Amino acid sequence: MLIVDDDNDIVEAICLALEREGYEIRAAATMEDAVEIARTLQPFLMLVDYRLPGVDAVSLVRSLRRVVASANIVLCTAAEAPEVLAQSVGADRVLAKPFTLDELLMLARQACGTWEARQ
Repeated sequence: MLIVDDDNDIVEAICLALEREGYEIRAAATMEDAVEIARTLQPFLMLVDYRLPGVDAVSLVRSLRRVVASANIVLCTAAEAPEVLAQSVGADRVLAKPFTLDELLMLARQACGTWEARQ
């Protein structure tokens, strides 16, 4: 799983919660790092912050999709109308901020099942 966010506190909290559940997590704070990690790791799920500094979400999602076409890409955002926003950038799903640990874990389990079905 890949977390793309520049907020270290958010990344640490997500990583801690998901690693406790047995998921292997990598994190990136830039588009370049995210694409490189995605190319190497081939994650089944990528959680992508909508407001990564210096990067527009459309370019980021497209770049990630090119290197891992089968991954579930989830846009994390506090913006209004998050579903519309996620669809407009090409993400599969949205996780509205603030989100709960239960929402995050449910999303990870669903994404894992979807990815396994695609393989």
